[in-house]
Amino acid sequence: MILKILVAVVSLLAVLALVYWEFHRATSPGPLHPTHASVPELRGNGGCVACHGDEKHDLAGACLVCHKPVAAQMAAGRGIHGKSPPTVIKACGACHVEHAGGAVALIDARSFKKSGIADPEKYDHAYVPGFALGGKHLDLHCIRCHTAAHTEPIVRGMSRYLGLSQTCTACHKDVHKGDYGKDCASCHGQSEKFDRVAKFAHTKAFPLTGAHANQACKECHAPGSANAVGNLLRLAAATAPATRPASAAAVRVRTCVDCHASPHKTGFVEAAVRIAGQAFADQCLACHVPERGGFLGAGVTMTVAMHAATSFKLDPPHQKVGCQECHPTFGRRKTLPAGADLAKRFAALFPSKSAQSCEACHADPHKGQFNSGPSQGRCLACHAPTRFKPSAFGVEEHKKSRFPLTGSHEAVSCDRCHAKPLDGPRRFVPTAAACAECHKDVHGGAFDGPDKPALVRGLTGCARCHDTGSFAQVKWTGEDHHLWTGYRLEGKHAQAACAACHKPAPKGAPLPAAPPANGRKGAVDPVLVLAGFGPTPTRCDACHADVHEGHFDRPGRPRVVRGQEGCARCHDTQAFKSVKWAVEDHATWTQYALQGLHAKVSCAACHTPGASNKVHLPLPPPPAKGAAAPFALAASRCDSCHADIHEGQFLRNGVNDCARCHRVESPFKETTFTHARDSAFKLDKTHEAVSCSGCHRLVEIRPGVRARRYLPLGNQCQDCHALPGASRKAPR
Repeated sequence: MILKILVAVVSLLAVLALVYWEFHRATSPGPLHPTHASVPELRGNGGCVACHGDEKHDLAGACLVCHKPVAAQMAAGRGIHGKSPPTVIKACGACHVEHAGGAVALIDARSFKKSGIADPEKYDHAYVPGFALGGKHLDLHCIRCHTAAHTEPIVRGMSRYLGLSQTCTACHKDVHKGDYGKDCASCHGQSEKFDRVAKFAHTKAFPLTGAHANQACKECHAPGSANAVGNLLRLAAATAPATRPASAAAVRVRTCVDCHASPHKTGFVEAAVRIAGQAFADQCLACHVPERGGFLGAGVTMTVAMHAATSFKLDPPHQKVGCQECHPTFGRRKTLPAGADLAKRFAALFPSKSAQSCEACHADPHKGQFNSGPSQGRCLACHAPTRFKPSAFGVEEHKKSRFPLTGSHEAVSCDRCHAKPLDGPRRFVPTAAACAECHKDVHGGAFDGPDKPALVRGLTGCARCHDTGSFAQVKWTGEDHHLWTGYRLEGKHAQAACAACHKPAPKGAPLPAAPPANGRKGAVDPVLVLAGFGPTPTRCDACHADVHEGHFDRPGRPRVVRGQEGCARCHDTQAFKSVKWAVEDHATWTQYALQGLHAKVSCAACHTPGASNKVHLPLPPPPAKGAAAPFALAASRCDSCHADIHEGQFLRNGVNDCARCHRVESPFKETTFTHARDSAFKLDKTHEAVSCSGCHRLVEIRPGVRARRYLPLGNQCQDCHALPGASRKAPR
């Protein structure tokens, strides 16, 4: 009985243990993150409701019960939670992984990506109004401000990102101890070091520009003085109306003379401020502007009217002359220290002078050449008001003269054309404009004869062929050559240099007795010949050697081919090797038409240079060394070029008519010979099967000469076949 009770109790305990194990296995997804596990309210089964919600709160709502700052972000639509997509906002678990026991961080890069932020380090603080980062703050790592950003785990009451203040003094020490307020960025900004005070904007009534911009604050606002910044702010606060916040702008702005002593006479100062339209209190600003440097800067404003107040009236060109031209120490001396004799020391640096004309100070080097004409003796017509050299009369000004400068003339110095004689000034007026006045005519006037075109492309003189760019660059085309000589340049002739055909005649060489037949008129010009452009023959053989040694000009040859004469019958001006020769031309020149395979053979195959032509025609002497060999004459008989392999078996009346069996359209091995038509022995079916060499054997035609026997050859049986009891007869 006891045993039965014991078994029952053990069984019950086993069932209860199994049920307990199954319950926990099915309902517990895993341990909490250490951050949440440290919160007592979230431990045990009761913590499930606190996080996952109940009939009052869903999962997102339950999270917001504890995370109130996040709830505030979402309600205000700011920050990451307020700017994330709606589907992400309602699903906390999409970004924050729980029940992993800390194996997965609650906030990591994946969390930011779910909210649309690819890189947490590039998070835009503009999501949170009033928290946008700028300047040096953009370069800071997040952890510099959010010290708990990567802390694992965080404890209750600690925040990773929220809860910080952007007040400067929250991170930086206030060295002004509250004298300048809490808005540090309004003066220091966020981009430069604090001591630069990069964002400080001085009062608009006294902007810090020019020379004032480089001064340290303490130079004008000495600590402890009445003008110290703290004192000015307190004074402004005491005098500001209740309806307007205190500002240093309310304090009286100091004038120049409050800090700087003036060396000028009262009369000059009064005239200057009147001309400039300045108040007397701002007298220095009439001439000295901080943006242009200090009191000694080169940017001092001194108008013609103001200078006249000094008793020196500036007339042209002095109104454009730099101050230092008359006042050498201007801009290079030190500031004059204050003192009783300040005005006297200043006057020594700027002595009085009398305004005079250029001639009063400067001698006229042109000796009156420009007293008449457009300049009327005015120096400024050609010279800058600050200096005489170099002259302001350049290429553009020269265009207004009767000789505009173009091409190479633009780079030529003035003295190349305007020479200076030994006993006078450099000559400018008048100056010749004809080319021959400065340049030697290498043609000796040969291009100005009565038979030369006076006008080419609307231009005369040297400009007909040359421009001002360079004499070596000639404006000359094939059309120009035809215009001047009647000989048109085409092909290679158009590319050849002039000197290739027109070579200067040797000194002392005799002149031609009469002009060659080239279409030119008039007598031979000796200067033109010596210059290399004399009458030049137009025949090809006048410049080119006839490699054919006159073979194509013998009697019987055609004088005109395709409307062309001479070498042009076969050649053009592009290249001699490019021959205008067709199969039909062979019949024109030789009365021997090229047909069949003959039409495909190269010329030299039949017309072997220097070879005998086998018809005993007279050949020209061998060409000179280095010259191209002429074409040899060629006969039209087959055996003139081809060997007779039959060794005269087919001669008829001393003539070997190869055409009886061969055609020029096909190779020699392909014959037109048939036994049935062309022989006295017609082949029957038995003999048709026998090869030609079976009957036509190699024999000794004559002593020492072997050939295949065709003629004579017997046609009787016994000529090839021996009869019984008889010997075979020799072929006939």
